[in-house]
Amino acid sequence: MRCLGIPVDHRLRGLRRTPGEQQPTQDSTSEHIRILSEFGRSLTDKNDDDFLSAHELDFGLELARPECTGGLVIVLYRPDPSQDYSEGYVAEEARCRTLAAVKDLISNATNGMMDTDAITILDSMAFISEDYDGSVLHVQAQKTFLRALEAKRPDVVLSCFRTKTKIKFMKDLQGQGIGKDNHLVRMTFPATAQEFQRISAFHPSYAVNRMAFDPCFRHLLMLQFHQAVSVCWGMWEHKLWMAHLRACCAEKAWLYKGPLFMQVRKLSNFVHAFEDLEDSLKEVRYFRLEDCTGIRDAGRVICDRGISSTACEISVLLQDDGITKSGELPFELMKRTLHDALSCLGMGQFLLNTEAAKAGYCDHLQLVDKAPHFKEPHMKAFHEMFLTLLRQLNLTFTATDGDGRYTCEFQPQGEAFLRFSESIENHLRMIEGLREETSLTQRMERICL
Repeated sequence: MRCLGIPVDHRLRGLRRTPGEQQPTQDSTSEHIRILSEFGRSLTDKNDDDFLSAHELDFGLELARPECTGGLVIVLYRPDPSQDYSEGYVAEEARCRTLAAVKDLISNATNGMMDTDAITILDSMAFISEDYDGSVLHVQAQKTFLRALEAKRPDVVLSCFRTKTKIKFMKDLQGQGIGKDNHLVRMTFPATAQEFQRISAFHPSYAVNRMAFDPCFRHLLMLQFHQAVSVCWGMWEHKLWMAHLRACCAEKAWLYKGPLFMQVRKLSNFVHAFEDLEDSLKEVRYFRLEDCTGIRDAGRVICDRGISSTACEISVLLQDDGITKSGELPFELMKRTLHDALSCLGMGQFLLNTEAAKAGYCDHLQLVDKAPHFKEPHMKAFHEMFLTLLRQLNLTFTATDGDGRYTCEFQPQGEAFLRFSESIENHLRMIEGLREETSLTQRMERICL
């Protein structure tokens, strides 16, 4: 299971809704569309730089639907000035990476039960595509947004924006910084005393565009959207690992603001990720988990070592040109990791491939014939995932001569690590499900007794 192009953390399973669960009702008609429409129409009548096209007006109103009160509202900063609305809502939603990310996040958090057409999305500056400058028009746009939000009477507001503003309520409403606020904040509209829960988040473009090389921000966005949906449906439960993820992202966001050249940071992340992977593989004896007994131990060992998240990070970095065009470093790290893994899998003296133009770092038939020998099904499954990774990585190498020289393809290596991470998360998710079923069965047996 993937969201935003990376595997979904299995620990979010408990927050995901199932088709049998009731969704929040949204029965009353809301005035927020009328409020936005009136402001937008006033901009379409202008003949200056503030002119708003009919396509832009229609797109903004479509995002703001459905025309009912209550539920979840997602607030973004402002429309992207590069957006092209002439081909209609569906085309631009798919073309805009931010809106495509929001669509993916909503679908994942609601277990596919809801889409963007069922959740209101507003901009903190209605219909204004410039950064806030304190002008009369920009203040008016913020006030229009607040009037529309109040008319919507939301149960939960997911604040994915930060902005300059003269309005105190806007300052309290906006996101408080990446990973800095993990508490629900109950806010009250001044005019109507209507209450709602505010969840602090950050703009999706930060995760999928600006910091696309570090998947931790995408993981945090998934958590925040799951939190928003769970709070809206009255099923939220905070866990310790969530606080750790927020703290990690807050620290990284602070570091990435520093003067160090971003390319240096990417290379540093890549080296550290491989070092972490190698250390973890040694700790789990290259997935030979004979010392683990039962599904709890096998699952806990894999989860505690963070192997899935490390593999995910390597995968994302292998898709970055700054890494793949950085010389011999990624090639040498990949070759060393593969060589060490093959050496430690009990394969004896594996045969290096020396035939020019032939695929494989080692003789691939040796890896094809290698199979897990465990009887415990979960240990066997994890070991098979690792063998699959090695087989896929092996075929990304091609011998160039008989002197131990090779070339390699980084893109299929990245996909191999991504598939490896996804397989681990899917199996851990299955283990969690089995654990819940076992617990439920035991409770029912005690009741019957």
